[in-house]
Formats: sequence, structure tokens, C-alpha cells
Amino acid sequence: MISVAMATYNGEKYIEEQIKSILNQSMPVDELIISDDGSTDRTCEIVEAIDDKRVKLFKNNSNSGYIENFRNAISKTCGDVIFLADQDDRWSFTKVEECLKLLDKENALAVCSNFNLIDQDGKIIEDRNDFQMDPFIKSVKKDVSRITTLRLSFGNIAQGCTYCFRREVKDIFLKVHNSEVIHDLQIILIASIMGRVYFLNKPLIDYRIHGNNAVGFARSNRKIEIKTKVSREPFMYRFFRQVNDYIKVPNLIFYKMLYYLRIPYLRAVVRRLVLGE
Repeated sequence: MISVAMATYNGEKYIEEQIKSILNQSMPVDELIISDDGSTDRTCEIVEAIDDKRVKLFKNNSNSGYIENFRNAISKTCGDVIFLADQDDRWSFTKVEECLKLLDKENALAVCSNFNLIDQDGKIIEDRNDFQMDPFIKSVKKDVSRITTLRLSFGNIAQGCTYCFRREVKDIFLKVHNSEVIHDLQIILIASIMGRVYFLNKPLIDYRIHGNNAVGFARSNRKIEIKTKVSREPFMYRFFRQVNDYIKVPNLIFYKMLYYLRIPYLRAVVRRLVLGE
């Protein structure tokens, strides 16, 4: 069973196009779970008007924020494989098929992919220099690359809306219930700790850049901030430690040392030595 988890908030302008691109895949999805975070526009009305039993809308009682809204959507999924989706993008016709093919071929727990950038009118943005992307995306040459926990410990490499992952990753993610680390980085890190994660160097979504993006060139006024505890313990190490309560994190002491290196210069040196960047 294939599930898609989408978090929405005031997405009336683009959501119908995105939903259609998800429902009309070369390999059909079995359910599209949409968690709405208190939209005040026509988002819910548009979703409810879509005549497809695979679409299931859940409305939050209050605005819970970006991370919790995605967690809610993911928690409602029933699939063996879960895809993440933003409300304003556009999927390639073969996205599901190609991701599942790689997932099965490599016996992986998660797959992420490259992406196109499009503007608010749906036109491809050729110049990506102004968009903050991980150096990996800009430099990768291989069609398929394995992504390690060590690589991901320095930050995410791809947009979370390109992800798919297996149910066992979801189960650990929901148990950890961390609200300090962005949800997609949590998911991809957990998958890499449990098994294999791969990057497919092919643009399988059109990632839309516009004034109301939660992540991108601009940020909305919507509550998406990550609340961190006042603590001497680095929040990223705290996440690794929480994961270790459910699955063994190899080299946990190393990550403790890494995140306690609070001096940016020292972390940069470690990154160059380890990753060659």
C-alpha cells in the first residue's frame, strides 16, 4: 500500500494542481492523507470537492505548526511506503514508480530525489544560484548515490517533499516525537541509522517558489518556528540520544563529540576532513 502525507495551510492557489499530479501517477497511490493546520482560505473546500475516495482530509483544532502538522499527517497513513508532499508543488508523472523501483532495487529504507524549481506561474527557474541548496545537490554527478548518517548529520541534502520511506521508519519517527529538529531531517536520519538511504539524481517534482512558501526564498507569517529547550545539550545530539532509546545509533559518542563542537570553525574543519568539502 502506498500512502502520501501532505500538510496544508492556506494553500488554495496551487493545491488542486498538486493533488491532481499525485492522484494521476503512472503507479497509483492508495491514499492521500491531508492534515490541514487551520486554513482560513478555501483550501479545505477545494480538497473536499475532489471526488476521489483516496483523498482523506483531517482538520487540526488549532494551528500546531509545520512539524506537528506533518507528524499528524504521517501518523494517519496506513501504507507500507509513505511519500511526503507539499501543498504547492507538482509531481512528475513517474515519481512514485521511479522512487519505489529504487527503494526495492537497493533494499533501501528511504529515497529522496533532485527537483526542478518553478516560479509562481509554474515556469522552470533555470538559475538556481539564489536558492539555498546543500553543496551535495550542486556537485553530485552519479545517477544514484547512497547517503550516510554522517553526511546527513551536517544537514539535509534535499527537500523533504522529495522523500519516500518505509513504515518501520515512520514507526520510530512517531515514537521519538521530537519538536526541535525539522521533521524531514528526522525521518531521513532515522532511515539512515536503520538501513540504507539513496539519492536519485533526477528531478521528480517541481518545487514551487513563491511568496507564501514555508521553506524557500521567502517565509510566511505562519507559525513554523522550531522551539528549542534552554539547555547546554545540543539539540541535534538530544535527537540522536532520543532515537537511541528505540534503535541503536552506531558511533553515538562520535556524534556527541561532533555536536558539542560549538565553535563553527572547528566544525567546518571536521566537515572538510570527513566529507571533503
